[in-house]
Amino acid sequence: MAPDQRSKIEKVRYLHGLLREMKDIADSERMEFLSHLLEMAYVESGDILRADNQMKVVRT
Repeated sequence: MAPDQRSKIEKVRYLHGLLREMKDIADSERMEFLSHLLEMAYVESGDILRADNQMKVVRT
């Protein structure tokens, strides 16, 4: 499936994984501020995924 055909949640799930990997790299290189920013984005993407899961539970 082409990236532009993926759903928003699939894209967020993909970014969530990438952000974790990038944060781990930043941590290993002791880039504290970059690591912090990546962690914030990681948490935000996790919040989006959790909200989506909660909406699915409410709908059923």
